[in-house]
Amino acid sequence: MRRVTGEDQLHESGEERIRELTRAIESKEEQLSLLSAVAVRTHGADEPRQVLDLALEEILERLRLRAAWVFMGSDQDRKLHFAASRGVSAAYLEDVEKRGLDDCLCPEVFETGRRMEARNTTQCPRMPTIVEGLTEPVAHACIPLRFEGHSRGVLNVAARPGQRFTDDELRFLETLGHQICVAVERTKHLGEARRAYDELRSAQQRQIQAERMVTLGTFAAGLAHEIRNPLNSMGLQLSILERRLARLAAPVASEPQELLGIIRGEIARLDALVNDFLLFSRATRLQYQPASLEELADQVTRLVRPEAREAGVTLQRRSVGTERMPLLPMDAEKMKQVILNLVRNAIEALPRDGVVHVETGLRDGRATVTVRDNGPGLPLDMDVFQLFVTTKPRGTGLGLSIAQQIVTEHGGEIAVTSEPGRGATFTVSLPVAEHAETEQAR
Repeated sequence: MRRVTGEDQLHESGEERIRELTRAIESKEEQLSLLSAVAVRTHGADEPRQVLDLALEEILERLRLRAAWVFMGSDQDRKLHFAASRGVSAAYLEDVEKRGLDDCLCPEVFETGRRMEARNTTQCPRMPTIVEGLTEPVAHACIPLRFEGHSRGVLNVAARPGQRFTDDELRFLETLGHQICVAVERTKHLGEARRAYDELRSAQQRQIQAERMVTLGTFAAGLAHEIRNPLNSMGLQLSILERRLARLAAPVASEPQELLGIIRGEIARLDALVNDFLLFSRATRLQYQPASLEELADQVTRLVRPEAREAGVTLQRRSVGTERMPLLPMDAEKMKQVILNLVRNAIEALPRDGVVHVETGLRDGRATVTVRDNGPGLPLDMDVFQLFVTTKPRGTGLGLSIAQQIVTEHGGEIAVTSEPGRGATFTVSLPVAEHAETEQAR
């Protein structure tokens, strides 16, 4: 029997130390690999939920675990709300939704910013129901998601059944949680930057459109006055001719009278075009006063209802949502002109038994009025807001251009959606002034 010497013991101790170091290095390599994978996969994420989903997938796959989930804090009430999960049972999520998190460690971790581990059902009463497919208690790490010294949420990672996380593993999960939180905040700032860019771009486009409309309006005013004078003269001369023809015998005068009627009809059409030109040139001269978009829609509906009834069209009016719109700074007469134009266009586009819906409400922080019909719709690729574009046989093609100019001058937008054979929907949206008082609209 060979005697174990001190040299043998030293050799075995050295080998054991080498194995420990090897395991530690492998563990660190796995951790670094996970950190790298999370960074790479979340780099292209566009929103916080996508970051969390991708990060949880990497955590479970690379650490060979079964469940991880995240609660994020609300900026309004500083309470935790479910944000994302992988491998968590529906029963656990339903219970959290029903009873909240007051009886577990997550709120404490969120408030203190210190990592903790739930080891028993006293620290987490729902422990036996957490992991999908398991009914035994499973310990889990509660890791604060911190950014710039403030807690943003809590990352939970379930350990393997019957095991717990080591201090080294908990420290790593805390590092991982910080990286996830940084990625979440990045997407928030990215979203804010994109919204700011979109708003700036929209404001620039409105400014360009407004300047273009002012230029066109000046041109339209000059052209209208130049045309109106000869039109008035032509109308006067026609009246003289009609009086002279009236003195002749009926057979002699009938044909000239018919021709004169055609000429007078064309003069009337040109006069209507001139009037639209003048309206177009004056559209930017707005007089702003607090007014109710809902009341304007009500007034237009009452005004046009007899026309709709005569055309065999049903006109329906309603307010969408329970929140009442505040008063808005606007030129009420000009905005009424916009709504009137949209409603009349819809009525004229419909056959008998058609329906026009006029709806108002708040949508995404903006006041909207929508005019929707079930008529033939608009031709594909037609820009109905361009000058002289019209679907009416005798239309001037200026009505919607004028409407767009008025809405743009109010800082709003007008848009149309249509599908041939299934009607058209025009939506006017206006910004809600921060100082507007909702009670005034009541």
